[in-house]
Amino acid sequence: MTEISLYSALIASSTWFGAMIFLSAVLAPMVFRVLSQQGASVFLRSLFPRYYKLGIGCGVILHLALLSLIPLTEQLSAALLWSMLGSITILLLSIYSLVLVPRINEAKDAGNSMKKKFDALHLRSVIINVFNILVTLFVLINLTILFSETLA
Repeated sequence: MTEISLYSALIASSTWFGAMIFLSAVLAPMVFRVLSQQGASVFLRSLFPRYYKLGIGCGVILHLALLSLIPLTEQLSAALLWSMLGSITILLLSIYSLVLVPRINEAKDAGNSMKKKFDALHLRSVIINVFNILVTLFVLINLTILFSETLA
């Protein structure tokens, strides 16, 4: 059970980390080079809700896998506690971002009259995404420590 939980946690967090890096470093820059402004807008509006739902799904799997480890350990390690805190953070950031998307779209649709609001909301979503990448990386590091503690 311990190995299944650890592997599930590792797969969930690495899937989310990979998705965030791919979106940020590859997909988003390419969309605006390859598609028209209208095409990019339609594509991204379809993509982002799915992207954040993937984050929520990975966060739930990660958190449940970590919770299942608690009864199997004699004492809670710092790596497990930090990973659990990270999984909660990933969940909250993904849920918040999913709620933020319609507000960003609304501000974009309003045009120049809401440009400042769009820019502020978009910046907030970028900052949240970067923070989510860092938290997920932190979780992956702690899961590596947890692996070495548990499976050694």
